[in-house]
Amino acid sequence: MNQPTPNANTCGHCGKSFPDGVAPAARCPFEYDHVHTPEPWEPKSHWDDHPNHSPDEWQYEVANGDSRQSYVDWVNSQIEQAEDDMELDTCTQCGEPDDDGEGWDGLCGSCADRHQAEQDLLEDSA
Repeated sequence: MNQPTPNANTCGHCGKSFPDGVAPAARCPFEYDHVHTPEPWEPKSHWDDHPNHSPDEWQYEVANGDSRQSYVDWVNSQIEQAEDDMELDTCTQCGEPDDDGEGWDGLCGSCADRHQAEQDLLEDSA
């Protein structure tokens, strides 16, 4: 793990330190995942149904042979898949559509350019 740098920001998950003024996208390549990983659904009792994913949907998938997961595991995989689908269409930094053809690594063109400039700044200051 990196040693903290004076006057620096630190990623709360991996502990890596960065100079002040460096935007979150340039801090930790996994920072978006640290912040946006959906919490698993945990029913309060075995009779609870998820408000967005009904047992009927789950039973249909099981009956069709599309799933062998328990109801709770299936709900959590549906939540995770929905999050992944959302991330594919939007910039991980600003949330704008990332289909401008100029971006990379889940960033739109503007955020990718800003990230590259921040990386260059980090390299120059090292």
